[in-house]
Amino acid sequence: MADAASAGTATPRPLRVFCAGAARSALGQLPQAFEKRSGIAIEFTLGPVGGLVEKLRAGEKADVVVLGLLPLEKLAAEGMMVAGTIRIIGGVGFAIAQRRGAAPLDVSTADALRNALLAAKSFAYGDPRTGDSSGVHLAGVLDRLGIAEAMRDKAVLEPLGLAVAEAVAAGRAEIGALQTSIILARDDLQLAGSLPVEFQHTTIYAMALARDARAAATEFLACLQSPAARAQFHAAGFAPV
Repeated sequence: MADAASAGTATPRPLRVFCAGAARSALGQLPQAFEKRSGIAIEFTLGPVGGLVEKLRAGEKADVVVLGLLPLEKLAAEGMMVAGTIRIIGGVGFAIAQRRGAAPLDVSTADALRNALLAAKSFAYGDPRTGDSSGVHLAGVLDRLGIAEAMRDKAVLEPLGLAVAEAVAAGRAEIGALQTSIILARDDLQLAGSLPVEFQHTTIYAMALARDARAAATEFLACLQSPAARAQFHAAGFAPV
């Protein structure tokens, strides 16, 4: 691993962290606490999982990578992660979000979810075309509910879950479907309910050191495995796996 500081400079270069949106919301203030303690800034590159994987394969440099476990394991098998450094954050499922203060929705059963979606004036979710894993799953849910065509004109497609949250909070979409962790991290959204069990999907997120990670990245990864970090992940809706 390379040196933490740029040659000839007193100030260390920022650590580059490639991070899926759902996982970034779970980190809370942990990056800021690390920056204050170490004096090393954290520079996030956020995006859909598929897009981040493409960036790494195209040669973009990162120090720490936080993605779904399966794509992270594939990158490790390709030699793009430091062997043996994958660490599990936890698993998180999908839910329906509303602006805070909206009338509560019932999405507890397949029929209730179908009715809520059909009644909504607009519905935001991740764009499957960007490689957003949540969008791929939600497109499948709409197909299984038999309402994909009916929802087409009211769909508000966003590049990743964080943007779905923004769309709902800003009123560009009446409701949205995204990972629970993103909803719980925002004061301006409320969780209408998790998807019914037959439509639920739990994504396991993990983190690892990238192949060209600098020495300080090891310290940051250790910070994300502390008891305080584990408590933060749990509060953000991530379940141990």
